[in-house]
Amino acid sequence: MIKKDGYITLNKKPTIKHSKINLTINNQKICNYYFDESQKLVKYQDFSSNGESYQETNLEYKNGKFDYAFSGSDKNNKNDWSSNYYSNIEFYDDFLITKNIKIDNPFMLSSEVKDIQNLLANIESFQKTSRNNQTIFKSKKLNLNIRFSPSKITLFIPLNSIINNFEYILDKNGYLIKETIAFNDGVLTISFFYNNQKISKIIYSLRYNNGEMLVSNQNYRYFI
Repeated sequence: MIKKDGYITLNKKPTIKHSKINLTINNQKICNYYFDESQKLVKYQDFSSNGESYQETNLEYKNGKFDYAFSGSDKNNKNDWSSNYYSNIEFYDDFLITKNIKIDNPFMLSSEVKDIQNLLANIESFQKTSRNNQTIFKSKKLNLNIRFSPSKITLFIPLNSIINNFEYILDKNGYLIKETIAFNDGVLTISFFYNNQKISKIIYSLRYNNGEMLVSNQNYRYFI
């Protein structure tokens, strides 16, 4: 309580403001992500095809590092699968940092973090070149069978596919802007778009060997 001019007023708890990012894929609302003042992901809501929220997951941190995840509003309702998943994502992102690769908001882009870490962990060497303030890493004649599941990339590259070539490109600040994966059925290109180093869009574009195309647009809209 604060006493002022003979009146007693109650201290009000500061309102915790969470910024929000809305993810849509091909114009369909998929998820809302909520962040604290330090821009750590603290909650996300998944949405069904009819636009209704069907799942809420919260993330807890300890000493600045991810601690555990829980479902709904009950902190005692620990979600073991999500806890293990985000612990691994934190580890994968640390691995990418050692490779001087930056991905904005790795917990929100967890699938993309997981997939490129998986590729880099299985590829021994790259040819490095530079062009137009971009750094290009190429590896050819791989003949790799990499298991991506569970992952977004399996929507485009089936299990038991053979990866032949892999290329990734970083911008002048070290942010991942493009991946190209050639496999036995076609070529998948993943393009990352940023606004002031904040992710705004990711486009998955698959060209099959027969010329058919499959494209998916992930758009991220920011709210304060």
